[in-house]
Amino acid sequence: MNAKFITLVMALMMLMAASAVSADFTVGKVSLSSKSWGNQTATFKIENTGAIYKTVVALSDVTFSGGLLNPRRVERKIILIAPEESAEVELPVTIPGEFGNCNVRVRLFDVVDTLDQLLPTQQFYDDTTTFTFEMSPELKKIISEYIHVPAFVENNDHFDNSFIRVLLYLIYLGKSSGDIAELCNADPTFVEYSIAFLEGEGYLKITGGGLTPTFTVINTELAQKARPAIDKAIEDLYQLLLINVPRYENNVRALVAEGILTSNPEDLIDPGSVLHHKYPVVLGLFLWHTLGNKYINDGEPFDIFEDSDPCNAMMGDYMYLVNAGEKDFGRGFYYAVDGAKQRFYCGIRPMPIQCDPKYRDFAKKERKPAWSFDRSHSAVFYTYTDMKVQIPVSMLNKGTESIISKLQYDVDKVFNTDNQGAYIKGARYWCWNLVVQELVEKLEAKKIIEQEGEGTFSFTIPGAK
Repeated sequence: MNAKFITLVMALMMLMAASAVSADFTVGKVSLSSKSWGNQTATFKIENTGAIYKTVVALSDVTFSGGLLNPRRVERKIILIAPEESAEVELPVTIPGEFGNCNVRVRLFDVVDTLDQLLPTQQFYDDTTTFTFEMSPELKKIISEYIHVPAFVENNDHFDNSFIRVLLYLIYLGKSSGDIAELCNADPTFVEYSIAFLEGEGYLKITGGGLTPTFTVINTELAQKARPAIDKAIEDLYQLLLINVPRYENNVRALVAEGILTSNPEDLIDPGSVLHHKYPVVLGLFLWHTLGNKYINDGEPFDIFEDSDPCNAMMGDYMYLVNAGEKDFGRGFYYAVDGAKQRFYCGIRPMPIQCDPKYRDFAKKERKPAWSFDRSHSAVFYTYTDMKVQIPVSMLNKGTESIISKLQYDVDKVFNTDNQGAYIKGARYWCWNLVVQELVEKLEAKKIIEQEGEGTFSFTIPGAK
């Protein structure tokens, strides 16, 4: 049968089904309780004109366009309507604090089972209201650059919107809640609610001088002060690796010749086969697991999600916020997991992840949700043992001691003078992300290493749970 004919028939059937569904309802005008940030309500009247009970699923879907970020919030409500009866519906609408065009879409679906997937043929109503949140000229002068947060943190619904980031930065500058409401053209109640929420989550604390963030905040001035030390470390490590990478390669060849190491890069039995993959070894085993641990955490593996997970991304000592532009923000990550530190993940840039939809509910119950890397951007997994990789990696590590100690001293000095000494690990994590990203990009440009996969890797010691 002709494919075009089949497509036409299917389209007609869907149209007929949609028409049949819509004939059983009349829907009044949708009204929003407020066109402002926060928890709002869409109210409307719906009437069942049919002869049987109807179950309707109402969805509010809030998206943004033309702004800095693109947060999305979806709320759902189930409505049961008797034949020839009507219902006054109050549908929750959550508008996150973002600038740009806000699109509030309300859709209604005629369903049999509320647990089934919603289908286009079940939809009988679709309405979108669009309005704009503009950043005031006064705020633009203060927020001169895009405000960044670390990989994973930027994706969760605490920090996927500009207002929360701006709020924390303005508090860092000493602004009051009234100042913030005025600068952001925000409802003072929403500002107070957001402050209370952040304080409850541990991102803010009350001190003698008022509220202060409980993590490192980096502005352009601080980034520029730290930049000379960062740039020197990148160049010194680059020059060192021009010498050390050939040493590493020679050592790997010698181990193969002696029968100590497999010659097969894809050998799943030998936990040293990873040594044939230069890119993940340099990025993961050397820059992050060896030098990164030394620089950031005084030699100990660390877990940025020790008290949470990649979905909730509560980063504790390693949290930071950067209002200093793209050039002063690294997008990579590293974290070790489990008590024995037998597994770690790292990447040169953030990777999309899939989280259990109930990840926030799990966090409240102190349960870690299931998560995975997005299938279209999956991580590459390797096994290793310290015994197998120690000598080759030590070839890469030759001469780095003074570079790391100098970088640590210089960057710590910058942030200790800004009353952020208590959060120095966050400053170091920010700094090392920049070092790793720019150094790896430099090595890639000179073909010293070539990227494998999507640039995200998992390293596991065999037998780790």
